[in-house]
Amino acid sequence: MSDFEPDRDETAFLAGCEAARADIAIGRLIYRWTGHAGHWGHGIVTQLAHRFGVEVNEGFGICFVDTSSRSFDEGYNNVLVAEIERRHGSGAFESLLKESRSQSEESLWDAKQAWQNRQQLGERGKS
Repeated sequence: MSDFEPDRDETAFLAGCEAARADIAIGRLIYRWTGHAGHWGHGIVTQLAHRFGVEVNEGFGICFVDTSSRSFDEGYNNVLVAEIERRHGSGAFESLLKESRSQSEESLWDAKQAWQNRQQLGERGKS
């Protein structure tokens, strides 16, 4: 581990792995994304849903994380990515990341607007 990598909470990491396995077993595919999404984040969220049927947790884009929550998410996502690749082929997830990062600003804006519209529709359904 380099001096620039935050510590990992092994207990939280393993709990995240177990939680992902439980969710996958009941058909829930959710990518746990906290921290800065980058300008291409909404494009990735859109493609996760479209290509793989994967939702993103409600923490998307929230930048306040601690070692425990980051470790849990890392464990969870490691299991989820392995499941995506089992279903869609080796390198499927990384390919999505690379493609999303190379999109134009216009298509990224469209993806952000689509994501915001889906969030608003979801909020209306909870009333």
